Amino acid sequence: MRTGVVVLALIGAIGIGALVSWLAKTPAPIDRPASYRDSDASGHAARIDALEATLKTLRLEVAALREATERVRTPAPREFTIPTPTADASTPASAPNPSAHRYLSMYVASFENGGTGSEYFRLAVDAWAMELLDRIADLVRDGHRPFALRSALLAMLSTPRFRGNPTAIQAVMAAMRAGPDEITSQGTDAIEEIGSATDLPELERLFAALSPVAIDGFLDAIAIIAGDEASATFLRLLHAARDLPTRVKIIQRFAASDVATTLKILRAASHGEVAERRAAADRLAQFFDAPYRRFADEWLARERDPGVREALGASRRAMDTIPNHHPLQATGAPNVDDPSKDDVRAWATQQSDSGHEWLEVMFARAMRASAIHVHETHRAGAVAEVITIDETGTRRRVWQGVDPTAGSGVFVVPMTVTEYRVKGVRVVLDTRRVASFNEVDAVELVGPDDRAWAASARASSWYGEGRGGRRWR
Repeated sequence: MRTGVVVLALIGAIGIGALVSWLAKTPAPIDRPASYRDSDASGHAARIDALEATLKTLRLEVAALREATERVRTPAPREFTIPTPTADASTPASAPNPSAHRYLSMYVASFENGGTGSEYFRLAVDAWAMELLDRIADLVRDGHRPFALRSALLAMLSTPRFRGNPTAIQAVMAAMRAGPDEITSQGTDAIEEIGSATDLPELERLFAALSPVAIDGFLDAIAIIAGDEASATFLRLLHAARDLPTRVKIIQRFAASDVATTLKILRAASHGEVAERRAAADRLAQFFDAPYRRFADEWLARERDPGVREALGASRRAMDTIPNHHPLQATGAPNVDDPSKDDVRAWATQQSDSGHEWLEVMFARAMRASAIHVHETHRAGAVAEVITIDETGTRRRVWQGVDPTAGSGVFVVPMTVTEYRVKGVRVVLDTRRVASFNEVDAVELVGPDDRAWAASARASSWYGEGRGGRRWR
């Protein structure tokens, strides 16, 4: 310890650079004894090796002392205070912040030469991520940067604060094109979090460049962000897919956002190769509306492959029994025995207290409307919004607010008689308003000329849904 202090004092006095230079320079000639000068060459070589080893040891000691000295002079990271943006984090400051950019440079440097990255500087960069977005985006795009750095920065972009941000979204898609597969897979998670339906055209173009490893996650992301355009998007992807394995995956994982387009996907698959037909036959078991049953019957009449016929038959039998808590449980007249209790004959969401969920019902024929009756069961009072859908697909919000229904009952949304004809209704729930599962038994459309119960239904989720179920934002 005392020797180290003396050496540190010596370094402070003459400077580390001077000490290293002194150790490395060639010594001046010395008048050595004749016996030494005249010794054999092997002795000279041994002596040189010994001196070089000593010099190497001294250099290593100097390097260690240099590092120790720097640690003494530089405060430990915990003594720093990471500056926190004073304005809203979603609004970058008008002028670049030198500290933020310095933190990013040091974070990048912490990955050099195989480094794993500094957690301290990661936190600093994350605190200023909005301001540093352009530079972060450049680094994420750069396929020559270390994988660990790109992955860490990509994770920063995969947060709700960047939802809909074109710079972040473009950077993620560029990273997915550059690869490797691990980055591409991580990018699909980011797209699911920050992408929107406006990005679909470019995402569809990107799909053709994806490796097989990333396809499943990408399709799941598309199912979520496409919303009501999901079926149409998957139909385009199916037509554009160039190989059989990709087409099969699309058929297995597509999201059904409307009956007509979903039937187009299934019909196209029913005329494809055996693997496509088998995948579509299996998927049919997840659809229960009358048009799907009719299509299954028509397909069975023309299908010749024994394996596909077997799958079709199993799906057709399953279609005759609506699963518990499925959206179709909300069609027809109310049939729950005790509205105050949970009942499998009512629609329920996949999870309770999960935020906004929706149930969308369609009626056998369009009609002018003067009221909508929502029959709520088991923990009523979560309706937050009611939207009508006319014959052209135009949506109109006819009510928004706090649902006064308590326990169970009929929530009535009165309206001025519509000039347009209502074909469907979407009921939006905020499931956090009332604890536990908020169930719907039936939806009725009331008009000046007639009244009708829902004939078909779909939902953001349903309790007990399988992998084929998808959630929309």
